[in-house]
Amino acid sequence: LWAIKVDANLGAVLTEAYSSVDLDNAGNVILGGNYRNSITVGTNNFTAVGNTDIFIASFTQSNGTNNWAKTFGGAGNDILSPGAMRVNAANEPHFTGRFAGTSNMGGTPISSTSGATTNMYLVGLNNTGTTKLALCVPSNSGQSGGHRVGFDIAGNVYITGWYSGTGSLNGINMQAKSGSNAADVALCKLSSTGTLQWFNTFGSAGFTGELNISAGLQVDSENNLLITGKFYGQNIDWDPSPTMTLILSSAGQDDGFVAKYKSDGSLFQNP
Repeated sequence: LWAIKVDANLGAVLTEAYSSVDLDNAGNVILGGNYRNSITVGTNNFTAVGNTDIFIASFTQSNGTNNWAKTFGGAGNDILSPGAMRVNAANEPHFTGRFAGTSNMGGTPISSTSGATTNMYLVGLNNTGTTKLALCVPSNSGQSGGHRVGFDIAGNVYITGWYSGTGSLNGINMQAKSGSNAADVALCKLSSTGTLQWFNTFGSAGFTGELNISAGLQVDSENNLLITGKFYGQNIDWDPSPTMTLILSSAGQDDGFVAKYKSDGSLFQNP
């Protein structure tokens, strides 16, 4: 047995004191989290560039030896969402969350869109912690962020979280249905190299004042996607099809939901 202490110097439990852990196929423990000021991981000492930065580190499962550690961030708040780091079949950690401004994601800079409070991002590392891809999912207003990341058998990457405003990535237009100070549930698919394949949002048209968030994602053996989280609002269409609808309304504030989709983004089955 072993235990390792990582002093992250965080104070806001509900907004930044998050961590995520996963195992790779080589028997290593991959740990991700956020930190302020400075952090020591193994023999590595890091100083935060901005208010809150992100760290990812690998440890040998048998004895806790630190294999490598990397940090990521810019002048603002760069946040890894709770549980939002996962390792694919090639032992490559990927993580998501929210950020604002310009951030150095392991040598690759990404910038959020002016007018938004935060944007969603994705970072993928190789098995030694070197950044292989880093991208912003742009939106022009409100708060957006990733909450979970997953993979299918072919190595495609899925992100679920929340999205506000409008944006475009790889020629695909993205638009939330909710109004100001609100956000839609978001689900998207990217190739293994980070090219956006599709982007779906689920929210109440014109609704303001509440974030609809997907906080759970599981990819099954047939590459179907199951998501769960909270929603608030009336007449939310959970079917991305332009010709069919599946309308649900919350009974109160922050109702829970579970939804299932195919790998092409379509609803698994419309009852």
